[in-house]
Amino acid sequence: MASTMKVRFLLFTLCIAAACSSAPEPDEIIVGAALPLSGPMLTEAQHALNAIAIAMDEINASGQLGNAQLSLVTADDSLTASGAVSAVRSLIDEHGVRFLLGPATSSGTQAIIPLIREAGVIAIGPTSTAAGLSAQSEFLFRVALAVDKSVPAGIQISHERLGYTKVATIVNEADAFSTSSNEKVMEELAKYPDISIVSEQTYVGDPQAEAAEYDLSGQLTNTRDAAPDVIISSGLPEDQHAVLVQARALGITNIPFILTYATIDEIQRINADSPGAAENVIATTLWLSSSQNARSQAFVAAYEERFGETPGDIAAQAYASMNILGNALSRAADRSAASVRNALAATKGLETVLGSFSFDEHGDALYEPIVVWVNNNEFVELLPGSPE
Repeated sequence: MASTMKVRFLLFTLCIAAACSSAPEPDEIIVGAALPLSGPMLTEAQHALNAIAIAMDEINASGQLGNAQLSLVTADDSLTASGAVSAVRSLIDEHGVRFLLGPATSSGTQAIIPLIREAGVIAIGPTSTAAGLSAQSEFLFRVALAVDKSVPAGIQISHERLGYTKVATIVNEADAFSTSSNEKVMEELAKYPDISIVSEQTYVGDPQAEAAEYDLSGQLTNTRDAAPDVIISSGLPEDQHAVLVQARALGITNIPFILTYATIDEIQRINADSPGAAENVIATTLWLSSSQNARSQAFVAAYEERFGETPGDIAAQAYASMNILGNALSRAADRSAASVRNALAATKGLETVLGSFSFDEHGDALYEPIVVWVNNNEFVELLPGSPE
């Protein structure tokens, strides 16, 4: 059974005893979070919890839920399918959770679908992006863009910018997101008659392993020897860390890398671990702290004031997820999972830190992806158009 810890983010008002005695006790709405509270993504999980804390405090203070107050319980999904199932089961059985944020990965999300279906629990995935998962359950919604909505933009813009014709691919074949991403990459590349695939490399990644534990020398040597114009990598954050650092060590410095998804946190960690390893990478991401979106600017300011650092995109996705759930709770006919599920499904054009946000008919997110170029450890947005 996954260990759990209960964290409350409630705002209290001091009052005299007489006034307190007449005030109604607040209702409690418990939200569960299944996140990687151990292993290589612990830092990102903490950033997500920080953002959820801010969102909960704001919602509780706003009064949008009437007399109700949000509180949070957490469980470690350990970045594995079995860990996700154990974490979600503990949140349901031990805390009566009906509303869930997580798990972190697509493999974990896939694994909990039968469980949330049976229990009638709503799960909102802040970071799960494999294609087709939300369509498998009416109780599953995802705030991160699925690869079928984000990969095409990455291929289009990178091809416009770099004009490549020879492509090598490398993919973690043991991960649901990575394989789904690679399948969409291949589908998109097939639309360009000038592009040929010169190398296809696979490896079996371990979600609990650190990047330094990977040995990709064989796959990367084969990739280098195929002389591609670009290398497209589909993998989890630690996979991308290993690919980029080991590629640079093997002398692959002049071949651009395209990542089907990259987090701000991981790019900065890669460059800290191996200076320059993530430079000149082109990647699809979902949010930038430099966004001029007023909600983004307010979130960044609140996060910096409270935690003393600038949030990354995983924090932004967690913050958006909690706000999307809070909005649905405020609009639902009652607090039953069925009513909140209907309110979530009706979410259209909601203004969030990610931009104007909607769910499609399957519960997958709809908003604009961002294609970026890594320059001096910063993400520079690339827009569609001819190379500059």
